[in-house]
Amino acid sequence: MHRALLIAEVQHRIFQDCDKPSLASIASVCRQLHGIALELLWVEVTSFKQILDCFPSHIWDVQPTLNNEPPAWFLQEYLCPDHLERYQFYAPKIKRLTIDNSNPTVDASFFTALAFLLNDRPLFPNLAKLIWKSTSVPLAQLCSPTLKHLEVMLPNEFLYKSILNGLTLRCPTLHVLHVNFAGGAVQLSPSVQQWDSLKKLYFVGLKWSAIRHLARLPKLSVLHLTDLFIDDTLTQPFRGFPALMELQCDCVARGLLVLLDAVSSKLRKLMLSVLGHPAVGDWHNIFNSVARNEWSQSLQVVFLMQRSARPTDSCVDFGIISALLPIAQLRRLKIVAAFLKIRDEDCWKIAQSWPKLQYLSLKSIKSTPPQGTFDSLRAFATHCPSLRTLSLAFDARINNLVETENPYSATTLQNLEAEGSPIQNPALVAATLVDMFPQLAAATKGQNADWVGVNNLLAPMAAVRAQEHGRRQSLQMSMSF
Repeated sequence: MHRALLIAEVQHRIFQDCDKPSLASIASVCRQLHGIALELLWVEVTSFKQILDCFPSHIWDVQPTLNNEPPAWFLQEYLCPDHLERYQFYAPKIKRLTIDNSNPTVDASFFTALAFLLNDRPLFPNLAKLIWKSTSVPLAQLCSPTLKHLEVMLPNEFLYKSILNGLTLRCPTLHVLHVNFAGGAVQLSPSVQQWDSLKKLYFVGLKWSAIRHLARLPKLSVLHLTDLFIDDTLTQPFRGFPALMELQCDCVARGLLVLLDAVSSKLRKLMLSVLGHPAVGDWHNIFNSVARNEWSQSLQVVFLMQRSARPTDSCVDFGIISALLPIAQLRRLKIVAAFLKIRDEDCWKIAQSWPKLQYLSLKSIKSTPPQGTFDSLRAFATHCPSLRTLSLAFDARINNLVETENPYSATTLQNLEAEGSPIQNPALVAATLVDMFPQLAAATKGQNADWVGVNNLLAPMAAVRAQEHGRRQSLQMSMSF
């Protein structure tokens, strides 16, 4: 064996790309390779059975369960210190642990006995990430002071109250918390304000009154709230979130307005989903609230979306969207409404106001005749050289084709989603698109046969245009001499 392979850093770099069967084989080759391979083999555990197998088999009574569920493990002997030898060797190596429905159900008396033998020390002293999606293993027994990342799925409010309220004590240095509560809306204890280390929070099913506690977290930089429930405290304004940089929230319009005014930091990423059926006044208020806040000039990503639609819903036009035009640093923009009307002249104003755009999506939930033509695309080919993805319905019929001033554009557009765009003559459309966007790889994701034809023609036409461009450059160089 070459001496370089005996260096621990070299072994770690090589072995970290191996799967678990390969690591098990490497660990059994020789003592020089055993240590690093074993560390990587146990750094992530996805089944609690792997841990239960560290204990002697004679202490377990494994009983089958109904409906092909994993078996249940019960203690049939008292747990004693002699049974912990293998467990205490492997437990400190575990950094990431996943508990889901494929894990066996473990007798609660096992954890009680194990905690007693460990003098209430953590079961996994170096655990950094825990994903808990099943009650087969108690969450409280798995938490550790070293835990940095926790994902939990709570099926009912009883478990929520018995588990989450004590997390600030069991996991004082937690940085990332995902909570998916399937049983409705829940409240957070005021003790969450003591969680000074929390940086990212993802929560499904939270009551509005809990927002005030979260607003006082000094290091919270990412906040995702899905299905935020409104209560009587909504009318009380407040300020907070001193470090927030990314906000995503699903809520009714009036809740979003209060939340936007509460943010005091420089947001960079804002993603709002409006629940219900917002009126024109609601859309006006949301767009204006985003634009007038002091953090608007730091925004780089803005997603404003309506989750569902009905035929009587209001229409969003450029007059509403134009409130965002002063946000000069915008890189990614997505607007989804029941009915969205964007004309050619609107696209020119958008392209001129946001030349740094990399992603743009303007969609209607309900099918409506597009207001724009190929001239809308020409606006982005002219003013947005960094645009990679564009989602926009436009009239792609022959009578709306436009001549391209620069037949070989420098724009980097690669994906064009034109779902709902009427089309004639796929070959002519493909040629026009390649002239505007020479790097275009795909156009629309729909099943329309004409657009499928456009997709098939993009690559060969791009090759022809590239050859023509090369010959044109060669001719210009020869004429210059």
